[in-house]
Amino acid sequence: MYEGGVKVTSAQEYLEGKAYEEPKEEAPKEGGLGLFQNQQLSAEQDTWNRLREDPLLEMRRQEQKSLEYIKQNPVKMEMIKKKVGLISLR
Repeated sequence: MYEGGVKVTSAQEYLEGKAYEEPKEEAPKEGGLGLFQNQQLSAEQDTWNRLREDPLLEMRRQEQKSLEYIKQNPVKMEMIKKKVGLISLR
């Protein structure tokens, strides 16, 4: 009963009696990499991406920032020098 019926894309086309036309499909491209199909990553780009996305490297950067902050703060440096001095005298 419902087999072979005309497929309609909109109510207006249905009311006008137009037949359904299937959209043309593009041929699948070879490679199967999806969005990155046409991109060729060089070794330099790959290395840069790994460094940029490395969580351990980001932790190291944060550690370096905090150490630099402490070194630039004279109050903190005095406290550290006093603690080191007390520890070395024992």
